[in-house]
Amino acid sequence: MKIKKYLLALCSAIALLINSSDIYSKGLKTVFDYRLVLILMLSFIIYFVFKKYDSKKTKYSKICSLIFCLFLLIGNAYECYGTIKGLYRLDMIPWTIIKSIGFYCIINFFICLIQNNISKYQKKKDIKDNFLVKRFNSHPLLFCLCTLAICWSIYYIAYYPIVLSPDPSFQIKQFLGEKTKYMDYSILLDENVTITNHHPVFHTVLIGSFAKLGIIIGNDNFGLFLYSLLQGLFMAFTLSSTICLLKQKGIKNKYLFLMLGIYALVPMFPIYAINGNKDVYYSLFVLWLMMFLFKYVDSKKEQLLSFKECFLWLLVLLFICLFRNNGSYLVIILFPFVLFYKKINFKRILAIFSIVLCLFYSYKNVLIPSLGITGGSVREMMSIFFQQTARDVINNEQDYTIKDIQIIDNIIDYENMKENYDPVLADPVKNTYNKYASSEDLKKYFGVWFKGLIKHPMTYIDATLNNVYGYFDPEDINWYSYTKYDTRITNLVDYHYNELNGIRSLLTKWIQGYPYIPVLGLISNIGFSTWIFIAIGVWCFMNKRKDYVIILIPMIVSLLVCIASPVNTYFRYAMPNVFAIPFIVGIWFYLNKKRTSK
Repeated sequence: MKIKKYLLALCSAIALLINSSDIYSKGLKTVFDYRLVLILMLSFIIYFVFKKYDSKKTKYSKICSLIFCLFLLIGNAYECYGTIKGLYRLDMIPWTIIKSIGFYCIINFFICLIQNNISKYQKKKDIKDNFLVKRFNSHPLLFCLCTLAICWSIYYIAYYPIVLSPDPSFQIKQFLGEKTKYMDYSILLDENVTITNHHPVFHTVLIGSFAKLGIIIGNDNFGLFLYSLLQGLFMAFTLSSTICLLKQKGIKNKYLFLMLGIYALVPMFPIYAINGNKDVYYSLFVLWLMMFLFKYVDSKKEQLLSFKECFLWLLVLLFICLFRNNGSYLVIILFPFVLFYKKINFKRILAIFSIVLCLFYSYKNVLIPSLGITGGSVREMMSIFFQQTARDVINNEQDYTIKDIQIIDNIIDYENMKENYDPVLADPVKNTYNKYASSEDLKKYFGVWFKGLIKHPMTYIDATLNNVYGYFDPEDINWYSYTKYDTRITNLVDYHYNELNGIRSLLTKWIQGYPYIPVLGLISNIGFSTWIFIAIGVWCFMNKRKDYVIILIPMIVSLLVCIASPVNTYFRYAMPNVFAIPFIVGIWFYLNKKRTSK
């Protein structure tokens, strides 16, 4: 048994320290000569840790470990080789087996460790009453809001008036009547209307109105600051509400204070509180939806939704649709799960979702076109298909006839496709989309696309996985937070940062470096957020809590949106899931407490 345990520890050490690409590029002897001593030292440390904290493996830990191990192996294959074939190349199979065993053992160990200690953690005494705890118990919402206001204020001072990334800058330009590149993406309904629905019109009008207000009052920066201030207040209120809801459900203060510490100190929250991007509001309304779903699922089956609750549901669902063009997909997918969950609320849920969808599609298909605003391009839904075609052309061009090439060229630029193709970014290929392509052209294109799929399915799989693996692999840290001064609107608006360059520089280093801090950085890790909700979902199924999986549907839909997106491991798209991690873990604590108390 000791030899077996040491061999597992050795595999774990190799999995942690040896990258397959190093073996492939430098050779086995070179890599091991350099790291052999380190591997042996780490293997003994892991062996003694495994031995000291040995625990019985459960079916739950085994299932999750297999899933997460697969994610790591796939991510490693694409990061090293750009293809899944890197896992089963003849010369790499031994290392795939060793890394599989190593990753599995490490993940299984930590899952079992958490499983075995979570109940002990929950049974331990709560934080002793002191001045802060008493204030929190008396007024939890106000306490949380004041704490976040104090901790976030340094960001508001350093980055006054707002952090503008490219998207909101372009939206402001659109609102103020300046032509942008988005007008070239579609056939315009009215050439004099500079706003398009490439970015949600509702958000464009919202942020543009604050920029216009600043111009009117003679202080452009202050108008933009008002937008970031209102958004920050709404974020602080939303995050504080998650804490208050868990407190109502009996979660102990020691975890609630940990949540508050995360919200206050982890930089992704304050820096996005002052960022003008549309995804911030969308993510916050998704978090409200998850709170509503939690209360709905956790309430009694015979409990009827009040008219106030119905109205709040309607508002949240409507804003989800208005702040992201694909938000309506979340509403549609969620609809049947909520509709049939409680018979007593069938009519009210049916009315809520029907009104939301009717209002949104009337707004999108009637109101917006009537104002001369052009809708988004069909190309925004084509990222997966264009990436697959581009990769197949690169790998198997000899299989494409002259007619096939012409059909593809009618949709996207065939001549420059090889140069444009980026395995982790679809935009270079997607941006060559021919906006004048007809429905017949698209139909013919999908015929060619399907023929390629039948002939080269592995190429299509590679194209897709290479563009999404980071959403499942915590090792792929592609963190990007907007902090730079964006000059796109300075010809229209007197937008500028203040002179606190030193403070801003220190904060920027903290923001950019945080995700790379061991363990703590996982809070803002995209792949880790996927692991969390999958682990909780599997736990719910295996512990007779299937109803609560409904709460995870917004996270599942957000992940599907990431898969369909043009960019691999892009924080903006994964923001709803990353923001929800502390709240979802709190729900798991609550469910685990209910299970053990029976």
